[in-house]
Amino acid sequence: MGALKLSYNENNISVNDSDYSFLRVVAKDGKSITPSLNSYVFGSPMPGRNFNASNYRYGYNGKENDNEVKGTGNSLDFGARVHDPRLGRFLSTDPLSTTYPSISPYCFAANDPIRFIDVDGKGPGDRVIIFTGNILIPFIQQRTPTMDQLYKGVGKNGADVTMYNTYRQVTDAAFIKSAVNEVLQSRKANPNNTIIIFGYSYGGVVAQKVAAELKKQNVEVKLLVTLDAANGTASDEINRVIPSNVKTNKNYYETNKPNSGVIEKVLDSNGAANCAEDCDKTDVQNFDMSKTQQDGKPVDHYNIDDKMINTIINDINDAEPKAEPKK
Repeated sequence: MGALKLSYNENNISVNDSDYSFLRVVAKDGKSITPSLNSYVFGSPMPGRNFNASNYRYGYNGKENDNEVKGTGNSLDFGARVHDPRLGRFLSTDPLSTTYPSISPYCFAANDPIRFIDVDGKGPGDRVIIFTGNILIPFIQQRTPTMDQLYKGVGKNGADVTMYNTYRQVTDAAFIKSAVNEVLQSRKANPNNTIIIFGYSYGGVVAQKVAAELKKQNVEVKLLVTLDAANGTASDEINRVIPSNVKTNKNYYETNKPNSGVIEKVLDSNGAANCAEDCDKTDVQNFDMSKTQQDGKPVDHYNIDDKMINTIINDINDAEPKAEPKK
């Protein structure tokens, strides 16, 4: 595995590498190539295909070699753990192993080194980003219990999960910038990682805006789940056009009056159907839950999360790439 790019001129040979190549070439000296590593898929050096300077300490994925005990290139320090590329395994358990119960705590790059590049011996780079419904009174009002259920229920296939408590009083730009930066940082580890975004109520509005900003960065969103995206009395003014970088939008909504509560009835939040910016690129699936019930009451804006939580957890987990089972 790996790729070698050579450029020649009359007096020199230079070697170019990318941040994510299996081949690492870091220096040049006259007409020699110094050093380089051509490796098998898990990082074990290929015999006879390496060029190393004796004082250069780094190897596969740019990680520091520990050559004293196991030989050249057979022990790599990834920061959180030490990797043995001959076995394709780390020598200690993943510090985040409880987050990824479906993956062996010793495996390298989620057992998929073609797709993943393990930056530090921790997570594989996929992201699930959750935006809660609007919290009207920070530090007093709490997010709904279903959001904690969602947070704990997804990421079972190795994705890193982040949840943002959405405050309408805070400018959207703060949430959008943070989420977009999070995605862009994760793509340094894996340029082809999977991005999944969820938003409930006003969080659904923010989620759609994040997807639109990621379009400007040429980032694909594999799944955008919007749950009754709303903005109180201004719900009818929401932009419900899903940008073309989103592959699938699952949109669950209702149009009923709130069952109870004075503030709830004044706000009168409701979702509505979404549409695609480009139907050839985005599959928008609208699910009107208005005629269904939850705990014997018509579904409204304040119980639709209870109604749909298990469905949404399954939607997100199904969209995550599946890691190989434990061995």
